[in-house]
Amino acid sequence: MNQTLPNFPLSILYPEMILTISACVLIFLARAFARAHKHTLSSIAFFSVIAAMGCAGSLWNFPRWENLIEFFLIDRYAIFFKLVLLVICALTILISKRFLSDTDTERGEYYGLILLATIGMMIMVSGADLITIYLGLETMAIASYILAAYFRSDERSSEAGLKYFLLGAFNSGIILYGMALLYGATGTFNLAEMHRIVSGLSGPAELRLLYFSLILLVAGFGFKIAAVPFHMWAPDVYEGAPTPVAAFLSAGSKTASLAVLIRVFTVAFGLFTELWQLWIAYISGLTMLFGNIAALRQTNVKRMLAYSSIAHVGYMLLGLASGIEMGSSAVLMYAFVYLFANIGLFASLILLTRNGVPKESTADFSGLSRRHPLIAFAVTIFLLSLTGIPPTAGFIGKFYLFMAAVKSGYIKLAVVGVLASVISLFYYMRIVMAMYMEKPADTDAAALQPSTSLGYAFSIMVFVILAVGIYPGPLLDLARESLSSIKILS
Repeated sequence: MNQTLPNFPLSILYPEMILTISACVLIFLARAFARAHKHTLSSIAFFSVIAAMGCAGSLWNFPRWENLIEFFLIDRYAIFFKLVLLVICALTILISKRFLSDTDTERGEYYGLILLATIGMMIMVSGADLITIYLGLETMAIASYILAAYFRSDERSSEAGLKYFLLGAFNSGIILYGMALLYGATGTFNLAEMHRIVSGLSGPAELRLLYFSLILLVAGFGFKIAAVPFHMWAPDVYEGAPTPVAAFLSAGSKTASLAVLIRVFTVAFGLFTELWQLWIAYISGLTMLFGNIAALRQTNVKRMLAYSSIAHVGYMLLGLASGIEMGSSAVLMYAFVYLFANIGLFASLILLTRNGVPKESTADFSGLSRRHPLIAFAVTIFLLSLTGIPPTAGFIGKFYLFMAAVKSGYIKLAVVGVLASVISLFYYMRIVMAMYMEKPADTDAAALQPSTSLGYAFSIMVFVILAVGIYPGPLLDLARESLSSIKILS
């Protein structure tokens, strides 16, 4: 079979090309001058992400390119998620500077791997066929395994990397097998062609292959987003991985995998829409309840945030299960607002770290309001947003998700979501009580002064959470416009 390279303008690949070049520079060329110019490593990574963000944003009104649509999509849905992923990457770089400096582990390889993982995620959300999606997924996964085990001399980090690698490799096989069965049922890897073929399938053999493919892909992507019962890796990996890496994984890999799940299921499994929405609804309910109930018992904040992130995946799946435009748009919106509060809490753990010794328990937040009132205020905003209390962005996101569930008939599931949010109030407010109602165990406030990059990160995250909470209209319109571009495949 003869294959020819598609003819397309190179500008559509500028975001990925910028990050690839920067990653290569950081990994292969930085060692020669890293000791003398360590401070430049994070700057190279950060400004390359900003440049990629500008290039990605310029593609918002890019026309459909017929020769490219078979392999790599540049639609508004892909651009929206690319911008979200680049924001996650930029914030991770900002909060990493202080952490790596304190532990004396700042190297070009770290920033290069962050960029490579982001490239994989961006390829995933632009994938127009199963092969492209899988290549992006593996690029993300391999870089993530290494990042989780970045501290080679730390047993917890090595254990996290090994667990993540073993379970991730097994999960990749499940996804690949599901994709193979999907190809067997349709005879194509292309999503647009798959949509047309699936609509006309009636033979029992093809429908059986499609059904088993759906089961495997639900399990495979359920693992990637840490939905119950495929969540078992998340708490151990987040606890053992370096704190900024845990923040990156909890926001980035989930966002990219969720974007692929929505595109593939909406396009390729239209024949089974009611079935997979029902499955997603059950998984959503279990995930919301289990994540929040398990988080109640945690005293280690990183493990608590791991279970919390599981619960928030349940909220997002609630919107997907609703099957209406409002719910799917709310998923995109919530994926964006969630990242700021989540990364912000991991950043607060970095601020508490002393001489490379992690401070990860709830008690370590004791008296933070007296030691650094502005940071305590920022942490409170993050916690209120995750709980879903106005006037934060988290409240707006949950409101639209629950309303979509009610409108689609999932009233009981919406009630479960509200009750799960009430449960989360208990463990989130434990931190607030420690900050404002307990005496500080350590009165050395000087050690809590955030670095310049960490201060910028806190300011950006608090501003976005409050701005979206007060005026959510533009973001919701952007999410709706992004979602409507998936119809280009139909």
